[in-house]
Amino acid sequence: MVIPNQELNQWQPGQSGNPSGRKKSSKNRSTILKKWLELNCIIADPTTEKEISGTIDNGIAIALIRKTIAGVTAIRELWARLKDHQTDSQENHLR
Repeated sequence: MVIPNQELNQWQPGQSGNPSGRKKSSKNRSTILKKWLELNCIIADPTTEKEISGTIDNGIAIALIRKTIAGVTAIRELWARLKDHQTDSQENHLR
């Protein structure tokens, strides 16, 4: 079966569909998100409830754990999926 775009030879061999490409100075979304998650902020220590310095990433993790303990079902499902994803990633890495 022939695909219509192949018949048209839309791109010549070696030609890019996006010749300008992405600017070299631009960052992808994961890099930008990582930068923001690593920012320092004040969070509550989950064991003492005292304010401590931590990262936004730490704050999110603590909030998820607290909601899981409190019984928020959606958070439990998310936590289970994250744990499953980590296990799958580790297994794939070992292969």
